[in-house]
Amino acid sequence: MTALRILHLIAGRQWRGGEQQVVRLAGGLAARGACHQAVMTARDGPLHQRLDRHELTVHPVAWSMGLDPRTLLSLVRGMSGFTVIHAHDAHALRLIQWATTLTHKAPSIVATRRVMFPIRHPQLWNSVAKPIAVSAAVRHTMVAAGIAETDVTVIPPAIDLANASAPAAPSLHTLLELPRSTPLLVVAAAMTPEKGHRIAVIAADLMQKAGSPAHWAFLGGGPEQRPVAKMVRARGLASKVHLLGWRDDAPRLVGDATLMVVPSLSEGFGSVVLEGMGHGVPVLASETGGLPEALSEGGGVLVRPGDPGKLAEMALALLSNPAHLDALGQAGRKAVVRFDLQRVVDAHLGVYRSLFVSLPQANHVGVP
Repeated sequence: MTALRILHLIAGRQWRGGEQQVVRLAGGLAARGACHQAVMTARDGPLHQRLDRHELTVHPVAWSMGLDPRTLLSLVRGMSGFTVIHAHDAHALRLIQWATTLTHKAPSIVATRRVMFPIRHPQLWNSVAKPIAVSAAVRHTMVAAGIAETDVTVIPPAIDLANASAPAAPSLHTLLELPRSTPLLVVAAAMTPEKGHRIAVIAADLMQKAGSPAHWAFLGGGPEQRPVAKMVRARGLASKVHLLGWRDDAPRLVGDATLMVVPSLSEGFGSVVLEGMGHGVPVLASETGGLPEALSEGGGVLVRPGDPGKLAEMALALLSNPAHLDALGQAGRKAVVRFDLQRVVDAHLGVYRSLFVSLPQANHVGVP
């Protein structure tokens, strides 16, 4: 049988949930020793740096914009010898399609979609042998674009429970110079419009007006950071809402939260909730996208997205009931087991190996 040789392709110019999942998947596959693999990503980007730390094979390339022609050239030169190319974002998929057209080579293409946004170019997926969605909600958007539901495999994000991060030292309370008794709500997400940080600020304002002693910590950076900071100051919340920017230790800092808040307006899955659940931190999340799936077996509660009043009301109710908070945290620890890295690695291996059932047909690339 042809050896399973996988090339992962992802820009990796930022460090978000998708990039973290690539590191976990590649690391899990490497530990299993079931295939030869490499990751092609932007040179000196945050993903490249973290892959190096994990001693994973990486092919760094020039990649400064989504459809960088230098990346295409590197892919044309470097794709030879790989039986499977796994695209981890839309730009990667487009580049693979162009490279296969230019070289007349047809490795099997796997592509993962992690976002809820409508697919703008459905024809891109004509080249995909095995489409993967991170949630049933994402699969629904793919089906709406014309992809057969039976063709799409749902594989959720992973958490490495065997190496789960211990709570950070110093703790988030210590970093913020807060007494341990202070309720602390944490939003850990890139600061982009769909993540709902502005909704969280309004909720924090409502809670403060209701006399709540709770503090909020936002862990993440992005284009919304400056306008959100301005909003915090305008509402007189600077002493209660702490914008800490992006931190490498965010997954461990989450473990010190009283409540994890995910106020997203759109969310493919919301892999950050797995970090909270793994630490036994209860989750308060928007009922949108894949978040209901993430919490379907316990660990948190859902509220209507885009409604700061409901978010504040539920947060106050949870904080006033420590026994309920504790029960949610314990339920989360149990529920998160189904997202363990080993299960997710097994699911990906199943997809990769299925391509060898009839290799010539699976390798065919349709060019729209």
